Amino acid sequence: MSPAEYVREKKPNGRTEFLIVFAKYLDEFKSLPEFSKKDIAAVVRLAKVKPIEGAYYSLAVKQGLLNKLSHARYQLTMSGEDAVSAMPVSKK
Repeated sequence: MSPAEYVREKKPNGRTEFLIVFAKYLDEFKSLPEFSKKDIAAVVRLAKVKPIEGAYYSLAVKQGLLNKLSHARYQLTMSGEDAVSAMPVSKK
């Protein structure tokens, strides 16, 4: 599945939701549970959506959706995974 197909399926609402959807995509389809902003930027480009600004990473960390592991490395939390799983799957 491509990043664009995954985003269409999940229908995120807002930039923070886009961020965690792309984080889940990297984990599920690219076997990349730890990621950088560059990793997210690469799948965002493939999905042809607006870039995700850095402030949304901080917001997602504050909301408990992402963990900041080290300098410029992140990981989706269980709460973040639950949030993506709870998103309704769009019917094609």
